[in-house]
Amino acid sequence: MLSVRVDYALIGEELEAREAVCLSFDEHDGALSSIASSDSCPESSPKYTIALPPTVNAHIHSSDVQWPEVGSELGLEELVAPPRGLKHLLLQQAGEKACAEAAVEVYRALEELGVKAAADFREPAAGGCLPVREVLSSLGLLYTSIALMGRPGDPYGLEGCDGIGLNSPLDIDPKRVRPLRNSGMTIHAHVAETREMRLQGDLEAALDIGVDAIIHGTHLSREDLVLLRENDIILVLSPRSNMWHGIGLPPVAEAYRVGVKISFGTDNAAWNTLDPWDEARQAMLVARLQGVKDPGLPRYLLRGILGWGYEALRVEPPIITEGAGMCDVALMRLEGVEAGLVGRSFNKYYTLLKIARGDFSRPACMLWRGG
Repeated sequence: MLSVRVDYALIGEELEAREAVCLSFDEHDGALSSIASSDSCPESSPKYTIALPPTVNAHIHSSDVQWPEVGSELGLEELVAPPRGLKHLLLQQAGEKACAEAAVEVYRALEELGVKAAADFREPAAGGCLPVREVLSSLGLLYTSIALMGRPGDPYGLEGCDGIGLNSPLDIDPKRVRPLRNSGMTIHAHVAETREMRLQGDLEAALDIGVDAIIHGTHLSREDLVLLRENDIILVLSPRSNMWHGIGLPPVAEAYRVGVKISFGTDNAAWNTLDPWDEARQAMLVARLQGVKDPGLPRYLLRGILGWGYEALRVEPPIITEGAGMCDVALMRLEGVEAGLVGRSFNKYYTLLKIARGDFSRPACMLWRGG
């Protein structure tokens, strides 16, 4: 039996904050066999501050990590619109091999941040999915599960792709996409990132296709958000990207009021760091700026970063409950002032959102493997 003592654990789908917990894992299959009082832990058990599910990064563009801060003076259209945006020209010039290697560099960084799953939009200019798939297959086991999202009509096809990532649902005939969705492919689409795109009807096109997740949604109305909730579509928020490019603030507060399932994506690696905790923290501030002071807000945001994002990838969310795998439990150790803040906090969910970082935590399976 392998045991660990934690000051707090976020238990179950609702992330119930339970104090002074001993988590015990079966040493043969790694399954969580017991959630008990910390008094039941052996004296030699390692001690951590918080046990929680690992994070998910539900939207990245990895290969542009090769050009950090490129084009910071340009508008969004000049920078990222295919096929002539600066980013796409650079990807094409760099070539498939360099773009695939850059992507894998990002995936390794996500692993170091304890991210268990991520969705990567693979641009045609970067060679699509297959070059990355081939590099990944040579690496062996990677903690972070990567969903490679390709584009129909890509000259490289969808070979090696796990799903579809649409730059805009207006760019494709829904009849081409629906059979792919019916075959089990996950579909994500940029929607309402700018006001102009929303006015062109991109949400209606996404609903017609039947997407699993909408990326950005910066300019969605309350009525639009209700449609997302009714169609069980995940809204993947990237507030740092929206602010960096000056296109507006995402409707975090209204999404909370409506009850839309949300998640977070760090978007382009060229302009945003990869830790989804940074995204959730920014969303918390945006929601409060937009008028939400409800004490339930931080738990809602935590469910986005620790749970609903997996649903966007059609992956079973990791939940700390008996029978959970060792890799479904992340252990975070805080020291000094930060540990004291958690202990004294009147709302531990808020405090966790404010201070958590991926490099503070490790999956339990990697700790016991010496990873």
